Amino acid sequence: MRSIQLSVSNKCLRNCKGCYNFFANTDNFIDCHNVITFIKQLQQDIKLNKVTVTGGDPLYREDLPKLLEELKAINIKINLDTTGLRLLDEDYDASFIKKYVDVLGIPLDGGSDSVIKTFRQSLDKPIETTLQILHKLEGQGINVCINTMVHKFNLSEMVSIAKLISGFNNIVKWQLFQYMPIGPGDHAIKQQMYITEEEFFVAVNEVKQQLSTLNKDIKIEAKTSQSRRDKYIFISPMGIVWCPDKQDDDKRIMVGDIKNSADYHNILNFIQS
Repeated sequence: MRSIQLSVSNKCLRNCKGCYNFFANTDNFIDCHNVITFIKQLQQDIKLNKVTVTGGDPLYREDLPKLLEELKAINIKINLDTTGLRLLDEDYDASFIKKYVDVLGIPLDGGSDSVIKTFRQSLDKPIETTLQILHKLEGQGINVCINTMVHKFNLSEMVSIAKLISGFNNIVKWQLFQYMPIGPGDHAIKQQMYITEEEFFVAVNEVKQQLSTLNKDIKIEAKTSQSRRDKYIFISPMGIVWCPDKQDDDKRIMVGDIKNSADYHNILNFIQS
């Protein structure tokens, strides 16, 4: 069964070069009622127990607390992936995260600012900013998963990342993803970032060795591009269900619209495929 990636916001401030997603900076989001109705139906039909809430950046959706509360009310485990930048706004009330989110995903793709900027942009000091976010989350007792996209420019940075995160007690998982060249990104960048599966697992083993040396118990999940290609299904902020096209990395397969009840069984069958 495919994993549900529920994108609830189009807005993102990071402008990642290798982003797989198809979105524009707009506040045109599907309403909570449509999302909850769809997820409830899935839960009944396939015993769905987890949803990853993503974006864009979901923290820029103003009714996110309400959406998460309703997901939690139907006994859904919630992972939420965010850049975390909005957590640094003094007037932003993030108390709902501790209440409703099981694990909060934060990106960290390098041990130096220059390396991080080869993939994720728009921040002058990404290391300093990310550490500020992690310290704030630790202070609030929120479980964190570090998400690292492993690509050609950061292959030698895994040990440095391990050292950066080793001092935090709330990091429960570290996901490493082999860079997958899908989506609307630039072809030249895709080719520059590409790494083989063998290179990827060398980096993963370096991570495990370093964490062992540091006596740090963090769950490592290594996900190759091949293993992910048929595993995920995406729901866009407008409610469109899609997945990557295996024949053309620049395109996607449109499965249906969660707002349209006539599309439901097609979506259900695709998720179970």
